[in-house]
Amino acid sequence: MKDILMGKSTTHLKQDGDFWVHHKALDPFRELCEAARKAGFDIRPISVFRPLDGQLAIWNAKARGERSLLDPSGKPLNYPNLSRHEILKAILHWTAVPGASRHHWGTEFDIYDSRALSPWQGPSLTPEESEGPMGAMHSWLDDNLKSFDFFRPYAKDLGGVCPERWHISYRPVSQEYFERYNFQLFCEAIDRADLELAPFIRKEASDIFDRYVRNIAVP
Repeated sequence: MKDILMGKSTTHLKQDGDFWVHHKALDPFRELCEAARKAGFDIRPISVFRPLDGQLAIWNAKARGERSLLDPSGKPLNYPNLSRHEILKAILHWTAVPGASRHHWGTEFDIYDSRALSPWQGPSLTPEESEGPMGAMHSWLDDNLKSFDFFRPYAKDLGGVCPERWHISYRPVSQEYFERYNFQLFCEAIDRADLELAPFIRKEASDIFDRYVRNIAVP
């Protein structure tokens, strides 16, 4: 179980096209997509399972200024003007510490409506897009997610991770994993030698765990 929680295992997953999904979440997600299709939406995942090394690559690239950092409204920040502590907080708004991401579980889906985009346009997964071209899909999801046992862990601003309407979670499994994931595992995750900003994370480990890992919307 520890390896599953920390993104080190794929034994709990099934492949679905280009993605790996928790075997218990796959059919419910397909059923949700079919219901959405009948309502006029074409729900597609852009990210599902993300292994530990994949999360680490994203985190370290942001910490080094190789990938964009965003403010809470989704606008780009100027990396050279930020202190290391400000960089850490900017990353935490949108990206989980490697080993502490819900995407390690295969129960989380970042989604978009392909019918809401032009043929040459890709999804951006930003607050502006969620309220704009994806707004109709998200309004439909507001009324229907619960029927398929999904919820939004980052539905609103709780002072930690920024709201992500595009992030949905298969509650029957993710809630079990959420309850099993503890501070000891989080501390183990940040003890990786190749984790950028690890000293800053260790210094505030308890607060970061409470604000950015445990602080989710009630399923």
